[in-house]
Amino acid sequence: MPSQELISILAEMAGALAVTLLLGLSPRLNSVPPVGFKYPQREVKFALYIVTAALVINYLLFRFGVNWLPTMISDKDGNAFTLLLTAALATVIIVVIALRARGQPSRSTGWQKALTRPAIQFGLSLVILTLFLRGKFLTVLGGIPQDALRMLVILLLIALAEETIFRGYVQMRFMAKFGRYGGWAIASIVYVLWRLPFLMYFGFQDSLLYFQIAILGLKSFLLGWIMIRSRHALVPALYHAFSMWIAYL
Repeated sequence: MPSQELISILAEMAGALAVTLLLGLSPRLNSVPPVGFKYPQREVKFALYIVTAALVINYLLFRFGVNWLPTMISDKDGNAFTLLLTAALATVIIVVIALRARGQPSRSTGWQKALTRPAIQFGLSLVILTLFLRGKFLTVLGGIPQDALRMLVILLLIALAEETIFRGYVQMRFMAKFGRYGGWAIASIVYVLWRLPFLMYFGFQDSLLYFQIAILGLKSFLLGWIMIRSRHALVPALYHAFSMWIAYL
């Protein structure tokens, strides 16, 4: 990876962190009571079930699904994003079933209705900052090709699903049991494990793969912190989607 691109990625993450620390102080966010769990131990058990299902589905799809899943994107990387989206949506369905079966509200996965409006503002602030720091703001204003727009839609779906699973359902339950920092760290590591088949799909050389894993780890911890400060899964999802999209462009 060129040093200029690395500097751009790190600047993007540093900017996102700074904005998160600032906007996370908003009284509108802090005025809504946090979600609590009466039996954290039980919630962790169900979170582990979800994590196990997610990892198994993802591994099986990347191992066996390449040849039979249709490609949604007409380029050489299309299969990887198709597989990732399929695995994420399948896991979200399991999460929804678990919520319905246990009678839990959507806010227990980071989707608080009372925080929707500030979450949209928070997320759009991160999106605009990301476009600016990565030098793509004027490019987007100049028009988006159809293939790039299709990719943006797919990445939005992936990000919404992933953040609902790992930052919403999993991280919130881990934090209830292991505390803010412990739950945040465990959920961030779990997300890296989830993304490993996606990275391995491209067949990177060992040195580059390790580097990509390190960047993924930093991004995972950042997304988890954005979730903590914003308290709504939409915020890390918007930032995550546009960050991936810029890398694709």
